[in-house]
Amino acid sequence: MRDQSSPAFGDSLRAHASRIPDELAFGFLSDGQTETCSRLQRGEPDAELPGTSFRQWAHALHRYAARPELRDQIPAWAKALAGPADALPGDPDRDGGLEADACTVTRGLTVTETDDLLQRAGAAYRTHTDELLLAALITALHGWAGSTRVRIDLEGHGRDVLADLDVSRTVGWLTTFTPVLFDITGLRPDADPGAVLIAVKEQRRGVPGGPADFGLLRQQLGAEALAGLPAAEMIGFNYLGRLDRIGGDRFGLAPAGGGAWRGPANRRPYLLEVNCHVLAGRFEIVLTCSQTVRRQQSMTALADGFVVALRALVAHCTTSGAGDYTPSDFPLAGFDQRSLAAALDQFRGTPDHGQETT
Repeated sequence: MRDQSSPAFGDSLRAHASRIPDELAFGFLSDGQTETCSRLQRGEPDAELPGTSFRQWAHALHRYAARPELRDQIPAWAKALAGPADALPGDPDRDGGLEADACTVTRGLTVTETDDLLQRAGAAYRTHTDELLLAALITALHGWAGSTRVRIDLEGHGRDVLADLDVSRTVGWLTTFTPVLFDITGLRPDADPGAVLIAVKEQRRGVPGGPADFGLLRQQLGAEALAGLPAAEMIGFNYLGRLDRIGGDRFGLAPAGGGAWRGPANRRPYLLEVNCHVLAGRFEIVLTCSQTVRRQQSMTALADGFVVALRALVAHCTTSGAGDYTPSDFPLAGFDQRSLAAALDQFRGTPDHGQETT
């Protein structure tokens, strides 16, 4: 990060090892640094900021993992992930290769398109930004490889796992991974983007337990108890949010790259890694794969297909009259899509008794 508040600092770098904080920690670290610098400039003593230590968080997570309710989720996870996912073309062994062989392809939206994605598109089907991105990714995979059953590990920041613990200022990697088997069998992504978005939204929100539960099951209960749960597979997905908000007015992201995040001899965890973020007001997607697994030309086609699918989704969702409620909007009602449609039809057909009717 670069201190941009004073020429005296120039391009001095405030470096934080990526293994210590995650991307959210960078935000409040820079906030703390800003407050410290301001105090020092005013001649005031520095003040210790409150927060939960990483050690305290780890002990609380251990207690959370010991709950008997966690074991009760095993049948639900086995059911949610049952059946094979479609293989990506040319990857029979599902080996991601080495980090040294990784290649990346980056694509993005304009500032105006990004504003539509972040501010307008989610209202139609009451979706989060990551659900729109996942629907675009699954549509692109369908067009690229004919995939209809896609297994994706969703990476999360992990700061929403322990509701009774304030980790808003905790420095460290609290990352979670949630596997989801998305199934769009029978749908036509190019002709009906809304149907794909509904399927993705419902399947994403229908996973058992919380964002850390699957990982805790794997780590805590042992291989024998988890024999029915499949391992992580081909695709990893992470939406990092708005990186251009990190640092505030005083600090900004340094323009120079920070070097490799992983050792070149390490094996890559996924065949395909999908990282998304917003920087300088523009949405970007970065696809990473091994050059020994798939040619960069093929990744370019997938990246282009993602942008086409995302633009189509945003255009659909921002069209007047598009969108509707889905079952997850009423989690206590026990609706499926058909019973919800019947209830909505009945409700919408009920006259307003506050006005005269003929």
